[in-house]
Amino acid sequence: MCAQARTSRQLLEGLLEPLPIPRCPWSHLSVDFLTDLPDSGGFTTVMVVVDRFSKGCKLIPLKGLPTAMQSAEAMFNHVFCNFGLPEDIVSDRGPQFTSRCVLGYQPPLFPWSGEPSEVPEVEEWYRLSQEVWERAHVRLQRVVRRQRIQADRRRRPHPSYQVGQKVWLSTRNLRLKLPCRKLNPNFVGPFEIVRQVNPVAYRLQVPASYRICPTFHVSLLKPAYLSAMETGVCEEPPPPLDIEGSLAYQEQALLNSRQV
Repeated sequence: MCAQARTSRQLLEGLLEPLPIPRCPWSHLSVDFLTDLPDSGGFTTVMVVVDRFSKGCKLIPLKGLPTAMQSAEAMFNHVFCNFGLPEDIVSDRGPQFTSRCVLGYQPPLFPWSGEPSEVPEVEEWYRLSQEVWERAHVRLQRVVRRQRIQADRRRRPHPSYQVGQKVWLSTRNLRLKLPCRKLNPNFVGPFEIVRQVNPVAYRLQVPASYRICPTFHVSLLKPAYLSAMETGVCEEPPPPLDIEGSLAYQEQALLNSRQV
């Protein structure tokens, strides 16, 4: 009960782990949705695709929140066909992006019968683009380095967690069905760590009724120190001493005292 209600007064755990820095445009993307917009020609949702290298943005109008297949088709028709396949895509891991039909989407293929043609200016344009991209990559590295230094001033290294270890989960981002939010516990659990996803994220064995992604940042976790009563393992006391025909225990040390 105390572990669930206690509020931490220390810095957040987990140093900043920046995303990989791209080296060329449209190789690393981030995707999200703008929903519940005023109706405009039947469109009420916008899929926002941002290139993390050039900060270019692609806005795709949709008629409501799409399904996984509709999301895959929109990405292919409006992004992949124009800029090629990216190396990675960052999303909020909603059902539109975690479904198998998105991860294994196979677009329709058509034969190409056009004749090849040579454009002399392409080689020079490609060389200049490589130089510009390399300079931009160096600048992005500097920015990320400064951001990391600023963020780590308000953070501290997290303890080392192991698979199978029990941890408490913060309720900061959980919607608990309790009558009074002020009386909600600060932590729930403890839950067992299933695997380490990356240096600052772990997957927990949470109940299916939670209906949330089971991967959490270390800032939302804290070690669970279970008592012998909770673990079911009790240390056996030392055998008593025989003092003048009666059994008695001998004190080893006086650990602390308090006057009440």
